[in-house]
This record gives sequence, structure tokens and C-alpha cells, in this order.
Amino acid sequence: ISSSVGTVINPFYKTRRGFIFARARLTVRDGRWYYEGVMRTVTINNYIIANPDICHGKPVIKGTRVMVWQILEMLENGASVKEILDAFPSLTIAHVKAALSYAADLTKGSEYVLLKV
Repeated sequence: ISSSVGTVINPFYKTRRGFIFARARLTVRDGRWYYEGVMRTVTINNYIIANPDICHGKPVIKGTRVMVWQILEMLENGASVKEILDAFPSLTIAHVKAALSYAADLTKGSEYVLLKV
């Protein structure tokens, strides 16, 4: 297989200051895809970050590998805040509130735009 190179826009993250797009360069060598891009941490709020090196770039609680979707999914399934804090001892109530705030920010009105990649 010959080498081919392309630019891909990874899923974006909405912050209070606007949208941040992470650009990456994907190359194919010997039939395998390699990610070559700018590795930078995106600060979403005081408690949530996203970094391509941590949990594949999913939003996580800063200083942990607890992904925001895990907290939201537990809440969706009826878990109490106490149960979440018991499951993830490194979290505080402020972390759970930050996850809810992030979810609310993403779903507000017409600010949110879905891109198909």
C-alpha cells in the first residue's frame, strides 16, 4: 500500500470562549494509520480538559482519567452524586457539577453545530 496523507478535523470542543478544532495529519504506512498532529491540551472549564494523549481526546476531569460521559451516564442511570463519588474517589461534587455544566453548554440553542467527519 502506498503512503497517503490527509488532514482531518477531529471532533471539536465547545468552550465558553468558542469552538476549538484540533487538526491532525493522518498518514498510512505499511497499511497502518499513524496520527501526526499538534498534541495540546484544551481547557474546557476549570475542571474539564481534553487532550489527544488522554483517553483518546475525550473530555476528562483534570488530573484523572474519568471521562465526562461516565459521570453523565451514571446520572442518566439514576446514580446519586454520592454513588458517583464512591465509584470515583478522586472526584468532588464540583467535578460532577462541571460535567453537568459542560453537557448543558453543549446543548444550548443554536450555538451548537454538528459536523460530520
